[in-house]
Amino acid sequence: MQDEVGVVVCGRWARSLIDCWCARYRGEREGKLGRVVLGAGKAGKKTVRVTAWDVSGTARSLLPMWARRCDVLVVLRGAPLAILEEMLPSTHALVVVAIVDAVARFAPSSAELRREMSSRAMVYCEVSASDFEFKCGELLEVLVARRLGHLRLLLDVKVPRYAAVEDRDRVAKVAYFEVRCAFVPAVLHDNDLGWATPRRYREFEGLRDSLGFPTLGFPPPRRSLDTLLARAGWLQDDRFLDQRRQDLETWLRSLLDAQPLTIAATRALLDFVDPSAQLRDILARARTHNLDALRALFCENDDDENENDDDFCP
Repeated sequence: MQDEVGVVVCGRWARSLIDCWCARYRGEREGKLGRVVLGAGKAGKKTVRVTAWDVSGTARSLLPMWARRCDVLVVLRGAPLAILEEMLPSTHALVVVAIVDAVARFAPSSAELRREMSSRAMVYCEVSASDFEFKCGELLEVLVARRLGHLRLLLDVKVPRYAAVEDRDRVAKVAYFEVRCAFVPAVLHDNDLGWATPRRYREFEGLRDSLGFPTLGFPPPRRSLDTLLARAGWLQDDRFLDQRRQDLETWLRSLLDAQPLTIAATRALLDFVDPSAQLRDILARARTHNLDALRALFCENDDDENENDDDFCP
């Protein structure tokens, strides 16, 4: 199954950037749109279809529409801050923001700002005419990989405990495993950025089956006889359930470390660990902080703007 990643590009030399990608990866170019396939012809490597849109000069009212299709937002030198202010609030939960600069105009000068960008998984890349094609081609692969593996940069997932509760339908006890999530980047100052969701073993099985690829380390189902004896109270169950809890946590965390998950698998995993979409709400607040960081980055360099600056054309 082929992944699809949408890249929105804004700034003075967006056209040159998309032209470079299409030439490097033998893609298709149509107006302000470019399409390329990464990983094609490489044995054992998953292919990713990338569609890039140049939104420079696009009417402001249309920007939220493009933002909703965006997995990666590439901000080039000369991009109006108004475009970012319009697009960032409309992007979905997992979007990678990249700052690309030809002459170090936007280079973060303060260590604090660099740390702030890093904590929000923002990418800063400086290119020049001499290495434009190589760096920008490499940048696309880095950004797509970052997007597909973004979930593990945001979430820490554990299964710290289980509880055996009465099942009215079966007149027996069934086990629920607590899936606890914490938001990793220190981009907000909230005291509570974690949540817990109770899940049955069969729900873990459902997640495994929905991923679309084989996984290792998933704990096998229990033997029918042992299940009957445990429910009848004739078999000590605590040791088995605690071992299953540990195995489920190891398996779940291995999914976050996968290199990388498909977007469909990411969505399935998010629905499993975050059914109330709390991550989306947290990131909606975090995007306000992202805008603050970008404003600081752009404003501290405003005085360096060259009035005669032309498009960067390698």
